[in-house]
Amino acid sequence: FQFQPGTAREYGLKTYGDSRKTGRDRNHGFKLISLAKKNHWSYDKLRVVDERFDIEKASDVAGRLLKDDYKTLKDWDLALAAYNAGIGHAKSHVNSAHVKETGRYRQYYNNHKKDKVKQARK
Repeated sequence: FQFQPGTAREYGLKTYGDSRKTGRDRNHGFKLISLAKKNHWSYDKLRVVDERFDIEKASDVAGRLLKDDYKTLKDWDLALAAYNAGIGHAKSHVNSAHVKETGRYRQYYNNHKKDKVKQARK
């Protein structure tokens, strides 16, 4: 999952550095890459200084962020677009390749989930 530092902090994650931006922050990105290289891309080390590298915590935040965006926008495609571009840009990004591909995956899942539930119960 990818979160800008401001968004991560809004949802209670500790982040490296002092950036509070919720949008693109190239400077912060370069600092984060440098930190990751210095720690040999070890998530065990990185999650101590930046919880966006903590799989459990980041997964929880991703789910809460999508749920909150859905509550606001009342549409899963718009919520996915908001996750990637920010809630203010969701409508202009709803037709992005990423949102379309995720929609195709969702449709596939919905078409096959009954079969998966039956298999899991066996």
